[in-house]
Amino acid sequence: MREHFKSSILPAAVVATLLLPLPGLAQDSASTFGETIDVRVVNVEAVVTDRAGTRVFGLTPDDFQLLVDGREVPIDFFTEFRGGEALRDVGASPWEVAPISDVQAEGTSYLVFVDDFFTIRVDRNRVLRALGDELAFLGPEDRMAIVAWDGVRTEMLSTWSSDERQIRRALQAATLRPAAGLERIAERRSILSGTFLPISARSLGRRNLDITERVYSKILIDQVESAVNAASATLRGFAAPPGRKVMLLASGGWPFRPAEFVTGDPIAAAFDGRYEQGVEIYGPLVETANLLGYTLYPIDAPGLESNGRVSAANASFLRAAGVGELDDYREIELHDSLRFLARETGGRALLNGQRLEPLSRVADDTRSFYWLGFNPDRSGDGESRSIELKVKQQGLEVRTRSGYRDLSIEEEVSMQVASALLFGFPAHSRGLAVEFGASQRDKRKTMIVPLTVRLPASAVALLPAGDRFAADLEVRVAAIDGRGDRSEVTTLPWRVIREQPPSGDEALEFETSLRLRRATQDLVVAVYDTNSGELFSASSSVAPAS
Repeated sequence: MREHFKSSILPAAVVATLLLPLPGLAQDSASTFGETIDVRVVNVEAVVTDRAGTRVFGLTPDDFQLLVDGREVPIDFFTEFRGGEALRDVGASPWEVAPISDVQAEGTSYLVFVDDFFTIRVDRNRVLRALGDELAFLGPEDRMAIVAWDGVRTEMLSTWSSDERQIRRALQAATLRPAAGLERIAERRSILSGTFLPISARSLGRRNLDITERVYSKILIDQVESAVNAASATLRGFAAPPGRKVMLLASGGWPFRPAEFVTGDPIAAAFDGRYEQGVEIYGPLVETANLLGYTLYPIDAPGLESNGRVSAANASFLRAAGVGELDDYREIELHDSLRFLARETGGRALLNGQRLEPLSRVADDTRSFYWLGFNPDRSGDGESRSIELKVKQQGLEVRTRSGYRDLSIEEEVSMQVASALLFGFPAHSRGLAVEFGASQRDKRKTMIVPLTVRLPASAVALLPAGDRFAADLEVRVAAIDGRGDRSEVTTLPWRVIREQPPSGDEALEFETSLRLRRATQDLVVAVYDTNSGELFSASSSVAPAS
């Protein structure tokens, strides 16, 4: 999937790399966001049921077969959890760093993502109030964090907390936020109404979309991809909480096949074939969740609704295809995306009446399961690996995640920077000094902004390179403007060569110029030391010259 970043960061010139005296740099406090993404062990949470849907307990590692990319791999870690308690441990604990007694105390981390862009306020608030009414289902070691996205910004309403009063206040604050679902409905009707023949006036089997359908299909795809990017960045921002990791995703209407949702005509959309759908749109969120070990539980918080613009001929086709009644077609499209996200990560979609019992259903589903782990052969090639877990006993079914991604170090760092940009918090382990010069008009829509980055020389891993010392650093920059348009993460190489190891009062200085769109921009600047794996970062804002 392509990401829709409309701003750009273009290095105009790398001016100099210098060594200068520098007093001690101020260190920022540790952030909730930007935890290191480390996939030394891939965890596979699995629910096993019989054909009647009844949970099956008491299985051992010998009852399972684990395949990665079709090749059987050994199960290195195994624990059965029942009612939140660890009953069996084979090998080490699932986290490697904690004995099984500590694992029992880790509980579940519930990350709540609220989509304010597609949801209708009254329906969204029913879900939020239902969550508040069910907080008693949180165990003593459980925790919850709450994030809301308005189509431009993602705001943290509560970091990880086990305090029921704090969580309840955050949920109440979420109910007071605007919701734009009615605007989405009006937007669709405004674009599609009265500008072309209704579908009922066309024959079944047309081979393309008309101009208005194309326009709105592209708008809707951009909007849904922005929502998927925001949810993915939220996961990356909360990459490493303790315990079982769960995202409750309150969605107001993300069609699985947006062009079909727009037209109500699957044949025309299929013939046209130019629009992203399904895995292309939602794959990045699935990959991020599987990479970080999150199970997704999407909640149907209604937003976009059916407007009945589907012909009787198409209705017959849909019913023949098993899709269902005409008026349910668009709802099915919205539900398909939620089912896909749940299925691919081992969760369940909470649809219709289930959305009013979100926490009780998820708690029941996540407290009794098998936790398997294996040590992957990491190549860091960025490729996705499929996971297939089989139960050897006949008549049993298993629900689990479908894969993980072998993320490269470069991707890990860029993900942390992009996530920090979205939340407005630096994804760093150590502080960084940055200075932006006055912006200069470049072209009609762009400006040039000088950037200086300063870093203590003693903080960098300068390794012997012949008769000198060298370090390979990477300066990464990302920007977002007030409309929510984001740049891609730009990487600039920074090679440092020294004759002698640095003294304590020296610093490295990197200067460059950035070409940005002419608008006030929030930026995150990070320096990654490829020798030590250390990450330094800071955030700031720049504005165009008046």
